[in-house]
Amino acid sequence: MSSQRWSAGSACASNPTCRCAKSSFANPSRRQGPYADLFRAPVSFGADADRLFFSAEEWHSPTAGADAALAQVLEEHARILSRQLLPAPSSFGAEVQQAIAAAPVAGGSAAQVARALHISVRTLQRKLVETGATFREVSDRVRGQLAEGYLTDPQVSIVEVAFLLGFSDQSSFNRAFRRWTGESPGRWRQRRGGIQLAAPGLGS
Repeated sequence: MSSQRWSAGSACASNPTCRCAKSSFANPSRRQGPYADLFRAPVSFGADADRLFFSAEEWHSPTAGADAALAQVLEEHARILSRQLLPAPSSFGAEVQQAIAAAPVAGGSAAQVARALHISVRTLQRKLVETGATFREVSDRVRGQLAEGYLTDPQVSIVEVAFLLGFSDQSSFNRAFRRWTGESPGRWRQRRGGIQLAAPGLGS
């Protein structure tokens, strides 16, 4: 079970009253018992994506042990994505960009994007080459745009930006952002009048 899937299940499991309406997972069929026990819902496998379904009443009910700070970060993530939504895809490249941006943590792998588009990784790579781009180039472009969107908001720290874009730590994000723009995230934000909110002890 992936860390994201486990986190979602654990959040629900921590609240005895929480009930999923149903759940579906992209991995092949396996024993349903542990999953059904965890999510308290019918489980299916082999879907096009991992999903948990909740009733409107359950969705709006308070979460036991909720993390207000994390909720604020994720809400900002959703707002930025909604502002940067691309128009309906008119090309394969646009479809790939949308799939990357729509990943639970932006910057999904080639395998995740291929699965979202219902094609193989080989087909994804071949069709991108036909457009004159590689998957890494498209992913970097999308993540660079999202990063700039996050960095314009002084309430989102650079550590949080790194997390939202799928980087394992801030140092990795710093190196990638410098490759994309030629400057560090902190300097980019400073030049635009933002506030540097990197965690203590971490560089910008």
